[in-house]
Amino acid sequence: NINGLISALCLQFEDMAQAKVRIHDTLVHYLDARNFPQGNSSADPLQEKLQVFYIDRKATESDEAVEFELSSPADLRGLR
Repeated sequence: NINGLISALCLQFEDMAQAKVRIHDTLVHYLDARNFPQGNSSADPLQEKLQVFYIDRKATESDEAVEFELSSPADLRGLR
């Protein structure tokens, strides 16, 4: 919550309820060459696991952090 940026977004967008959150997981082995001083010949932007969630609600908020509860897309079927 650096400089209150996330808190400001919560105020502007109704605690960001139902906002889509995408998490991209990959192994270091596949990171872009720019992340390595010598480059990375095994870099592969297609090697990732994508997870999609939606913000269910804001759980806690402080000057240092904002914590959200997430729901899977299956939990929201019929609500949109």
